[in-house]
Amino acid sequence: QRRVHGITIIMEGNVKEQPENKKMEDLQPSTLVPGTNAIPTPTQIPPVEESKEESEESDEEEAGEIYKKIVSNFPEEVKERFVAIKHWVDKREQLEIEKEEEILAIEKKYAELYKPINKHKEEIISGARAPSAEELSTLSEYKKPLPVEEKPDINFEEMKKKQGIPGYWLKAMQNDNDIAENIMPQDIPILNFLTSIRHEELEGNSYRLIFSFAPNDYFKNHELIKTIHMDSENEEECKAAEGTTIEWNEGKNATVKKIKKKQKTKKARAVREVEKMVDTESFFNFFKTNKAPEEEEKAMENSSDEEEDEENNLKAEIVKQDFSLAEEFANELIPQSQYYYLNLISDEQSDSEEEPSSDEDMPNDSEGEDSELKEEQDQENKEQEGKGKSKGEKKKKGKRKGEHKDEDLSLIHISEPTRPRLITYAVFCLKKK
Repeated sequence: QRRVHGITIIMEGNVKEQPENKKMEDLQPSTLVPGTNAIPTPTQIPPVEESKEESEESDEEEAGEIYKKIVSNFPEEVKERFVAIKHWVDKREQLEIEKEEEILAIEKKYAELYKPINKHKEEIISGARAPSAEELSTLSEYKKPLPVEEKPDINFEEMKKKQGIPGYWLKAMQNDNDIAENIMPQDIPILNFLTSIRHEELEGNSYRLIFSFAPNDYFKNHELIKTIHMDSENEEECKAAEGTTIEWNEGKNATVKKIKKKQKTKKARAVREVEKMVDTESFFNFFKTNKAPEEEEKAMENSSDEEEDEENNLKAEIVKQDFSLAEEFANELIPQSQYYYLNLISDEQSDSEEEPSSDEDMPNDSEGEDSELKEEQDQENKEQEGKGKSKGEKKKKGKRKGEHKDEDLSLIHISEPTRPRLITYAVFCLKKK
């Protein structure tokens, strides 16, 4: 059994047991016999060692060759059907390639169109300029105060004295719980100097986040950048999270703390206290560079070295955490920062978007009908109690419309799923026999 491009292919055939000392070149592949149930076991087929690159390059070609070998053994009248299917599969694969190229071109086009929009928004937030007449074209809609349940916690008197919206990004980050849990008390004074956060697309699905800071006493950098490198073969998997090295000023590093530790001296076995710098939790740890374990390191996870396994697992987990936080910035905070600043996006809203409601939470207009059906079924069950079911027994009266026995339906088609990374569904088409 082998999984190639999402297709599980089972090679069927009669395989004779080979002596353990038999060399690989002496083993001949068995002839495929469609319809047999004999499946080679791992002990019967010695593993073939090949590099990751060789495996990836040969996967697509191998899938087609295996398909051809299997179908070539089918009866002629059946073979034609599978050859016809493969013809349309090939056509679809070509369209997939064209679609991805067009999507990439559209994403690049709109990434460029977003840039001036984001720039204008940053200028207003930072106070670089006053709002223009075009930007205030809808101001009349906001002239009359409207009733609200809860007013945001904003110091308007302080804001009037300054340009722009002071502390805009810090407040927005603190109102996004997925980000706020990474912000420690020592980070808050530093994040008050944060003037903008930008999201830029790179090749493939890779991207970077650019955090701009006003001059401050904490570090020399004007920008801190986090670059998310996606795997070229699997564009849903992050292979590295690269960050800017922060040039901290002396005594201002938020990612370390000073602790006092007792230490024994050699003379008279006296105890003394020594100060030591140790790593501590901080939002600015996000800007450290982390890489996922390489393939050869992953392969060692099955080794007996538990320390190496644990280290690889830790590396992979840190990269996942970096990726998750970066995704929250790119897909949530940056495009909806004004809503997070005003704390208009609650946990309940986020949860309801991500998790479907349970049946108990859903309003059910047919509760009375279901109750009647249940009573009817219970009554019928009581009447049939102690009796054997006759061959020509009628269907239950309480059966809902659209219900069928399993044997009454056959699956004839499954639709293509919708685009990944969005809400996804597929349609199963059933036909009544």
